[in-house]
Amino acid sequence: MIRNYLPYFIYKRLFGDRKRFGTKILKNDKDWINWLKTIEKMYSFRDTSLSGSFVARFSYNILNKIDLKNKIVFEIGPGNFPHHIYWNGKPKKYFLADINKIFLNVSSAALKRLKIKSKKILINKNRFKLKVKSNSVDHVISFFNLEHVYNLNDCIKEIKRVLKKNGLFIFTIPNEGCLPWGLGRYLITRRWIFKNTNLNYDKIICWEHPNFSSTIIRILNKEFKSVKIFNFPPFIFNDLVLIKKGICKK
Repeated sequence: MIRNYLPYFIYKRLFGDRKRFGTKILKNDKDWINWLKTIEKMYSFRDTSLSGSFVARFSYNILNKIDLKNKIVFEIGPGNFPHHIYWNGKPKKYFLADINKIFLNVSSAALKRLKIKSKKILINKNRFKLKVKSNSVDHVISFFNLEHVYNLNDCIKEIKRVLKKNGLFIFTIPNEGCLPWGLGRYLITRRWIFKNTNLNYDKIICWEHPNFSSTIIRILNKEFKSVKIFNFPPFIFNDLVLIKKGICKK
């Protein structure tokens, strides 16, 4: 990986000052407390920006390949629920899981407008547990969440547990730890942070994105029967990939 050969003063600007701050959150840290107050505005800026919209189209159109008609779907971190325009069929029932009550209410309201039965589940960030029966869900969906999860092994095992045999886990992640995502964050998100906050962003990156994409893909390959990965841009050289999306089968 190119990141392993970068001078550290460049590395920490792209991927966070991990030597100094590590990846474990200090909940009483002032920067982290202020970040939690800022996060909704920041993600709204990201999703409505030109780059955010472009990234969203590539990320969410994977749902065109998945039959959702009359399926039981479980989504982790639905956020403001921007992807339903890409659905292929109407789900029978929808579980929503998030650590943020506001996002749960937003996504639940969206499903109500679509006349789809749903259930909200508030997740404990420190103990990842999906409160549904084993082997009961047709599809699990996760867009831009796995990079945030601290107990990643437990998260993946829980996803696998709730899926039916041959059930699908559909996901998109940033190619965190590689140049395009680091540079994009440096040029776009960092500017917004510095303009609108006084946060130490080198610290926040470490705690907000503890997982590199390579770690996520390695665990998925270990836990699932088959894992299909789609890269954008479709370069062979992984360090030039911006986003990864995939379909895993139990």
